Amino acid sequence: MANDVENALKQVAQKIAAYVEGAAELVVETRYSQVVSNTEAASAGGAAIVEAVASGEKVSEAVKYAREHSRFAAVTIIQLDGDSLSVVPVQQATTGNLTLDAELLAEHQVNVKAASEYRARILEALVGLLSPRARQL
Repeated sequence: MANDVENALKQVAQKIAAYVEGAAELVVETRYSQVVSNTEAASAGGAAIVEAVASGEKVSEAVKYAREHSRFAAVTIIQLDGDSLSVVPVQQATTGNLTLDAELLAEHQVNVKAASEYRARILEALVGLLSPRARQL
């Protein structure tokens, strides 16, 4: 029986290690799709994604659809060691200077903050689960 518990704990630890490895790089994408008419709005992007999720379609399928029907506005990659890379929206002014698209950047920053906080909560929960178990082994 002790062997069964030990094996189960090892399997859980392996699954958690795989999750942590996957969480080592957080990628946040902010995308847009251009809508030029109400007819197009019904078939392109947001409405179709919401409808797909609401109808019970897998979220991964809705995400796939969104990626196929949208373009990058901004992306941020944050590694677990703190390294990060951001590509943010800019526009070229008539003077030739680049200016940030403040509205898109603000939306992207909200997305990055939410994803970072979620990852932190999940990792804290995993550490909390492992700490008492590790002491018992």
